[in-house]
Amino acid sequence: MITSFKPNFSILQITWLRSAIFILLIFLTCFARISVNDLRGSDDNIWLYLTGVQLTHTKSADNLNAQLLRAVADRGANAESQLRYKMRVDYRKNYYLSSLVTGLLAAYQPVDKQGDLANYSTHIGTIFIQSCIIQTTFALIALILGVTWVRRPELTTSVALTILILGILSLVQPLENPGSFLFFDPLNSGRILQNILLFAVNPGSQFSVFGFTPRSTLLIFALLIFGWRWHGWVAASYILAAALLFLHESMAAILLANLILLDLTFRPKLLFRVSILPWIVAAALIFAWRESLWNIVLPDWDAVHIGTTLAALAIAGICVFGAIYARRWLRDHFPSWFDKAKIDGKIESLVLLLLWTSTLPIGYLISLKVDYLHGHYFWYQLHARIWSLYLPVIVLGLSCWLVEKLWKDVARHPRLAVLAPCLLVAVFVTASVHTGLSLAPFYSQLESVANNVGKPIWAPIGPAQEPEIYMAMAATTDTGRDYLTPMIDPAPGFKLTRAEDEPYLEKCNGTPKNLIVWLHTWSADLSQITEEHELLSISDACLISPNFNGIGGSNANTCGSRDSLERIHDVILDAESRHGKLPVTLIGVSGGGMHALLTLGTFPGLVQSASVWVPIYDIERWYWERPDHRPELEKCFGRPPSPNDADYLGRSPKSVLSATRAAQIIVNLGKADDETPPWHARAAVAQMRAGCPTCKIDLREWDMGHSYNKDELLDQVRHLMSKN
Repeated sequence: MITSFKPNFSILQITWLRSAIFILLIFLTCFARISVNDLRGSDDNIWLYLTGVQLTHTKSADNLNAQLLRAVADRGANAESQLRYKMRVDYRKNYYLSSLVTGLLAAYQPVDKQGDLANYSTHIGTIFIQSCIIQTTFALIALILGVTWVRRPELTTSVALTILILGILSLVQPLENPGSFLFFDPLNSGRILQNILLFAVNPGSQFSVFGFTPRSTLLIFALLIFGWRWHGWVAASYILAAALLFLHESMAAILLANLILLDLTFRPKLLFRVSILPWIVAAALIFAWRESLWNIVLPDWDAVHIGTTLAALAIAGICVFGAIYARRWLRDHFPSWFDKAKIDGKIESLVLLLLWTSTLPIGYLISLKVDYLHGHYFWYQLHARIWSLYLPVIVLGLSCWLVEKLWKDVARHPRLAVLAPCLLVAVFVTASVHTGLSLAPFYSQLESVANNVGKPIWAPIGPAQEPEIYMAMAATTDTGRDYLTPMIDPAPGFKLTRAEDEPYLEKCNGTPKNLIVWLHTWSADLSQITEEHELLSISDACLISPNFNGIGGSNANTCGSRDSLERIHDVILDAESRHGKLPVTLIGVSGGGMHALLTLGTFPGLVQSASVWVPIYDIERWYWERPDHRPELEKCFGRPPSPNDADYLGRSPKSVLSATRAAQIIVNLGKADDETPPWHARAAVAQMRAGCPTCKIDLREWDMGHSYNKDELLDQVRHLMSKN
């Protein structure tokens, strides 16, 4: 084993330089294969860039983070989404050095503030790749220099062999990431042992020493820490581990905790040396001061009762006394393990493997008791991070043992040492050429995210919107233009509410006595209501605007589908459930007028009055009248209409208007309307009058085209409300 004493290697033929070249060659090949390909399918690069620019613009960052967290809570995000955003907004502290490098690169390569977002996405990609290369190169050089500084070529060779073995293990690529459902997916409960084995062999690129995140950079340093430790440089290993708190705080804390646990078990007196204890105390204070995880593990941290604190101390005490008891038992049964002259890497690697294995039943039992959210975001993540640290350390221990056993044989045949990495490089190059090492998909992915930056988010803010939101926050910080507010607060003054899966805007004035429902036009969405300033002034009423699947022709569920009508229906019922049973006045213009007529006929009695402007009555005939709308209609129906087409008829108001039972309806048409010819409105009125002789249905013809008069609309709505 690599220990603090120096055996005689008089026949040494493999120099440390050759081993260092092996490390560089193997690592860079693995890094190109794993990190580059993973980079193209991950959105982490955006928020890692964001942590950098936020570190250099702290005031702006704090304001944007607070704004985002308020919006996430106000917009009905589920607990998982709120927890994810709460964790990630403060990561610039967790990744301090990494964020600092990225932030400085961004500061010295300022973005074109007048440029478009496509160029900005390229800027993000370029800065992030530069930062990733700098960090990885620095860590790799530090690893090589650190192990060669020891002046023991067998240690350098052991590190090279470790990189080789980790690269081979990374070739095991399951179809699914077993770590994602290690314990907590009930559909895979029968595959737990298989998942554990696959996860142990290859926990995935995000937990790999070859990855592009700060965690991967720390894992490179972990090899150096344990290499020093097993050589006898224990104090140096603690100093470096403490310094890594500024690279990846939580992972460095896990690393330090394991070092302390190992020494507490085998050599507790070592912890009280003057060269070690101050660094442990300093690291503990830094972690406790800077760590933001407390608000995640204990959401009500500010109000934690003294009983919780005592329970935590009791658990910590059990761990400490358990380690002391284990030490005594091990000393009695395995006294050779407690040789004060050396730290045996083989034994420590075995202990780490047994420790992680022994915690698997605990993790499984916890998964049966806690909900998926806390199970996944705490226990699974903790388990995975610990193993991502243990795996390279265990492989390093194995490599040290192999080198010690086989060193003389390998030294006699140096070509054998060259053959292994050459074969691995050939395998990796073949795999890389097959999958492609181009960064074009990476930049294309960033550009596709940029296409959605600044656009309103009507759905509850969740993980699916993270890339766009993080890029909007970064762009706001870099350019000074507000890209975030239009996304998370697209309708100021309105409350974004949901009825099941249907988003709708709501604005109430005074004490609501009427419910006004605005149905947007064919080419708009629910945000159109924000431009209707005249309607917004109506007192003692709630104005609501459903989305009913958005712009006409944008998807198959638009164009008067049953799903769109159900959404309108659900929104009205949801508003009534919160404000009481109120008279409902429906407003619809153009495509909104068509949906207003469909709502009147499909749900008789739901609406008490309506003001309808330039509506579509027969979609099949309108298809032939308006060639410019044919592509949209074909997207809705999948084809052009056939004569007397039942599908087109089923979405036309003419199929349901005979069932209308609203008390008051005003239908408006434009005499010069060539978008929706006037006969549509006239036919609709005739059918409703025939179906409901007692209903008051007026037809008003105006000297206009396909439009509406806002002042007249306001007068009609006030008149209808007074008669409700």
